Amino acid sequence: QDLTSFAVAGEPAFWTPNGERANIGPVRVSGVKEQFTRNEDFQTPMVFVSDDSYCLAVHEAATYDFSYSRLKSKAENRFQFDMEASTGSTHAKTAWRVFMIGDDAGELLESNLLYNLNPPCAIEDVSWIKPGVSLWDWRARGAQVNGFTYEISQEAFMRYVDFAAEKDIEYVLFDAGWYSKKGPTHSREGMDMPEIIRYAESKGVGVLLYLDRRSEGNNDWDLEKVLKTWSQWGAKGIKYGFLGSECDGRQELVKRTREIVELCARYELLVNFHDHPVPPAGGSRTWPNLITREYCHAQSDARRAFQPETFVTSSIVNGISGALDMNNGYFELNGLMEQGRKAIGEPVPSTVVAEAARAFIVFSGLVVIPDHPDAYRAKADLFEFIANIRGSWDETKVIHAEIGKYITVARRKGDIWMIGSATNGKAREVEIDLDFLGKGTYELTQFSDGENASAFGDKEDYIVKGKTVHAGDTHHYKMAPGGGHCVLIREK
Repeated sequence: QDLTSFAVAGEPAFWTPNGERANIGPVRVSGVKEQFTRNEDFQTPMVFVSDDSYCLAVHEAATYDFSYSRLKSKAENRFQFDMEASTGSTHAKTAWRVFMIGDDAGELLESNLLYNLNPPCAIEDVSWIKPGVSLWDWRARGAQVNGFTYEISQEAFMRYVDFAAEKDIEYVLFDAGWYSKKGPTHSREGMDMPEIIRYAESKGVGVLLYLDRRSEGNNDWDLEKVLKTWSQWGAKGIKYGFLGSECDGRQELVKRTREIVELCARYELLVNFHDHPVPPAGGSRTWPNLITREYCHAQSDARRAFQPETFVTSSIVNGISGALDMNNGYFELNGLMEQGRKAIGEPVPSTVVAEAARAFIVFSGLVVIPDHPDAYRAKADLFEFIANIRGSWDETKVIHAEIGKYITVARRKGDIWMIGSATNGKAREVEIDLDFLGKGTYELTQFSDGENASAFGDKEDYIVKGKTVHAGDTHHYKMAPGGGHCVLIREK
């Protein structure tokens, strides 16, 4: 048992992640026993916000040997780290207990503390690890465009590759169902995955493949044989599904995660963990091929779409822990439920500009976007913003971050600045001081919600405008209810 505990001063409210559902919070520490009738334990990071003095995130770093912890309520303002029973030899190390303190949540989002508490990189040659954007076919399956149906087929997958090559998108991710009941080293009837990968490679596009430990048919396969085969085919990475179904308890999940990441590194494969992964703890410093994970309520988890306030909560609270795959970036939103998509159960309450902004705001080494090529091609001017997103940045500034209300993030890669903003269900007017720009003249392209836009009405009304700006100028804009705003800034 872990007896580490702490108390928080004053009367702060807190938020915590909540698996594939909206975050818990805000909860006043004095109201824990009233709102939670049992001896509740909470996921990390637990983020406390005081009314007037501090923002505190409690988390772990370098979780490699023992169970990761949850936080158990012991009294009104006291919490204890709850590490499941774990065993280890004398070389094994417990995780760091981390208390991150700042004036606001934006300071915590900018921090590299968790990352820097991990051991240095364990991979000698990292030249094959390339961050970027990835198309993803799962949420678009069943969509029909001009008589063509996006489904599990050779032709549909080739369309994704062609569009990625056309727009200089680094990757395509093909989800469950592409392999046969013989196992992951055999394509299903009518498909030739090695041929798709060869075709993609000839166009400069990398392919990532979904590996489903809970799939129907033969799932008694040898992981190393699968990874070696996929690497020989030319695949660039995997999305590992349902890891929890093969693990008994948190310690085994921690160890199995490490084994998978190390094995993938041996075969030069990136890793994206699906569904209830081990909480991010800065481990990508040691194993940078661990490029992202779904440690959040992704946008349509369990066929359930989250609300605008969910995004402006989890992008901050969960985002403090590290890279997240939240699957933002739908471009077809009006009439979405009539489009035949089998993996979407509810309408997505967002605007198309908010979707572009969300894909940018949530940091991830692999930015996974969920719509089909024709949806993006139909709004090519807006897609320019997504096409400029990178999986790594030279500079990041969190301009605004108020949990549950709104967030604005600016990032620089080379001589290009990008800014993304998102709001909850309320319309909002925001100002950004462009004092972070260098000397000179810049061309600013803004992607804004249209006059009639709303996450609960016309979701696809948007405007693209340009203007000239200089360092120190103030950029003023409006966001629709559930909407967003995007900015591209290039030196003239």
